[in-house]
Amino acid sequence: MSYNLCSTRKYTVFAVNFLTLFLCAGFSFNMSVLNLEFLRVFGESKAQTALVQAVTTGVADMAGFFCGQCLNKYGVRLTGMCGGLFIFLGLSASFFATSISFLVVSTGVVAGFGFSLTFGSCFTSVGEYFDGRSQLIAIAVIGIGAGCGSMFFPYFMAYLIEIYGWRGCILLVGGLMGNMIWFFAICTPRSVGVSKQNYHLACTDDLDKKQIQQSLQEMEVVNDNHALEQPQQDMEPIVDRKTFHEPRHDGDNGNERQTHLLTPQGDAVENDNKTNIQHPKAEEDTNYRKPCHQPLHIDDVIDVTNHSLHEEGDNNVCKASEQYTGTEKLTMLMRNKSFIIFILGISLMISSFSSALIYMLEFLHTKGFDEQDALLLYFYMNVSTTISRLLPGLCILIPGIDGLIISACFISISCLSGVGFIFATTYYQHLIIMCVFGMSLGVGNTVLSMTTMELVGLDNYAIALGVITPLLGISRICAGYISGWFVDVTGSYDVSFYSLSASHGLAVVIFTLAGVLRKCCLQPNFP
Repeated sequence: MSYNLCSTRKYTVFAVNFLTLFLCAGFSFNMSVLNLEFLRVFGESKAQTALVQAVTTGVADMAGFFCGQCLNKYGVRLTGMCGGLFIFLGLSASFFATSISFLVVSTGVVAGFGFSLTFGSCFTSVGEYFDGRSQLIAIAVIGIGAGCGSMFFPYFMAYLIEIYGWRGCILLVGGLMGNMIWFFAICTPRSVGVSKQNYHLACTDDLDKKQIQQSLQEMEVVNDNHALEQPQQDMEPIVDRKTFHEPRHDGDNGNERQTHLLTPQGDAVENDNKTNIQHPKAEEDTNYRKPCHQPLHIDDVIDVTNHSLHEEGDNNVCKASEQYTGTEKLTMLMRNKSFIIFILGISLMISSFSSALIYMLEFLHTKGFDEQDALLLYFYMNVSTTISRLLPGLCILIPGIDGLIISACFISISCLSGVGFIFATTYYQHLIIMCVFGMSLGVGNTVLSMTTMELVGLDNYAIALGVITPLLGISRICAGYISGWFVDVTGSYDVSFYSLSASHGLAVVIFTLAGVLRKCCLQPNFP
């Protein structure tokens, strides 16, 4: 019964984190619809307007180290609930925005900090409730929530803007984000952020512990009743079966084997018909077997239960792990050379994707597509992104394939799609390129969390995110501003897409180098 309850809690946590990514990634990475409104209402340059989305995603990454420390100290529940509160307050305050600078602070800094808290809590929570390859697959699957949100939010925000304006749109979206406070309320910390002395309390839910205690009490009652049914004068079992043979080696002559007979009275008699009768109570015989039907004592049940809860290994959800401080974990991560190289490659890849998404809808408008066709192409890209989020989880099942190889293979395709945006002329050419670009985007978003978990392990995952995300944040903000500056200076998007292809080509080289270094130098995996 307790295992069924644990399974129910596990998949409930999986579902709420799926919805969390649906809301967070669906809004923060798809603000292109709002970006068009900001350009129209405030009349600022493209570089300055791009800072709203760039700072939102950048702060979400830059605050990762601080959020990783919060996760390591307070656990996923409290950290995630605080993240939902910050997002709600930041987007609600954006309703009163009077300038781009106001939006950069309210949406970019305040809400972006909340996104950082929720993203880290989301993946860490799923990692706590799954283990082994199922852990990597679960992380890949919840990424579908981000893809579904990316398909839903552009149309949803366009609909809200048409009815309520961009201010009403942000206010209503902020109200939806407030539901994440209650999502994380059910995510009980199990290992990350749990003190060592209270670690065993996090391994079992309260309801499970009550049922285990109830089972122990029932076992105690059964043992007491069983003891009352035993004969009071002689507690030893009466063997009413036929006399059976028990082999025994004689200590004096190792080559000669003698057989002792066990009579119904429990006495041992040698098979050479000698009258050497031994009673078990007369003297100790090392080969005398104790009764095997004695009632199980309650202390034995407790010992077995504790063993099954804490020392079962792979079959147990709760695995004991040595607790390290944040500084000790950070020191271990800095010795992982493959992880350090991976950080550089993922920063180039993610920042290039983010800068392209900021102006994707406006870019399609410059290619001659109206608003509906541009939204439809953007929708197809997000469909491809959503489906492709499953590919790393499926590819990881192939023997010899890891996250670094998957990253290098799929990101190389985005190099071609970046150049293809410039030379495409027809609707179907743009449709194919958008789908290919979306496939690379989906794989890239998944390998960020999956490969990090693979390289450093669950216990170091929160600290690893704290190392990666500040660099991602800086690169996102810089890439968004530089991309907008290129458009302001040149008047076209050609340089922006050429730089995207070049960045992804360099990222492929870096991922390949990290994979070779990991295999050739035998870089250890963290537990």
